[in-house]
Amino acid sequence: MKNKTNIEKVKEINKKRRKPVKRKTNEIRINLLKEANLHPAYLISIKGDKGTIIGLTHAEITQGNKNIALKDNPNPKDKKKAYLKPPIKDVPMAKLSQKPYKGWKMSRENKKIAKKLKKE
Repeated sequence: MKNKTNIEKVKEINKKRRKPVKRKTNEIRINLLKEANLHPAYLISIKGDKGTIIGLTHAEITQGNKNIALKDNPNPKDKKKAYLKPPIKDVPMAKLSQKPYKGWKMSRENKKIAKKLKKE
């Protein structure tokens, strides 16, 4: 019986030590930050209560910075050219919409572009 209780104690201690798990996503959500002006954002990953995002836009240049062109528009109903708007930011999940856009997805090629930006 003693061994069993010790094992249970160790498991409880290990649970407390765990860091928030980082999980990858493929979601487009509305960015609720004031500077984003309710633009959609690509949610790259979630860790704890923070999300890693990069903005999406139709503009080739935003505030004097050149945006990165995407191969496909994440919105299947929109035929206009779409761009990623750097920099990549870590924001509280409360500053993003609760639900992702339905039907919006990043293609494999677009995900690779976002990954390259994240490494830089």
